[in-house]
Amino acid sequence: MIIKMPGYLKSRSANFICLFVFVGAIALLGFTGCKTTEETKSNDAVNLKEFLANSEKDFNPSDYDKSVEAIKREASGKSGAETKGKKTSEAVSDTVPGFRVQVFFSQDIEAATSLRDSLNVLLPDDYVYIVYDQPYYKVRVGNYPDHVAANDMLKKIVGKGYHDAWVVPDNIITNLPPKPQLPPVEEKQN
Repeated sequence: MIIKMPGYLKSRSANFICLFVFVGAIALLGFTGCKTTEETKSNDAVNLKEFLANSEKDFNPSDYDKSVEAIKREASGKSGAETKGKKTSEAVSDTVPGFRVQVFFSQDIEAATSLRDSLNVLLPDDYVYIVYDQPYYKVRVGNYPDHVAANDMLKKIVGKGYHDAWVVPDNIITNLPPKPQLPPVEEKQN
């Protein structure tokens, strides 16, 4: 049995019409403020062209036409006369797994520094490092990619009186430049 209520159908349809008008008004207001993709792209292109035109006014390509040698001299602060005739090639240093010969370890940094200085004089062609591994300072020699080369240095170091030295795995530095030679130490005469 259906009971008809007067005004029920009218209020329902009126609510539906109000809702439809409200949603339509929101949609109309929301879409009128949006730019189309073509309008946005054309505005960006105009702004980019203006920016490039302003930047290119001051650009002079010959300002950037320097030789590699001149740039290196400027970076190192040397004049052309100082570097002329010297050919240098620099390779980037890298760390890789390898071996070093550990000569000493202690908690005393002064003893480690003193031994490092002594080994630098004793082994002028090899790099000597102090590695701090809390709480110990370790004095290590060389950058050897394989155990055989490290063993050769171990024999040399043991032959110089450091009988407690041993080979240890470590991250080594590759492509090092030749070690600079230290001037001979002159003894003072009294």
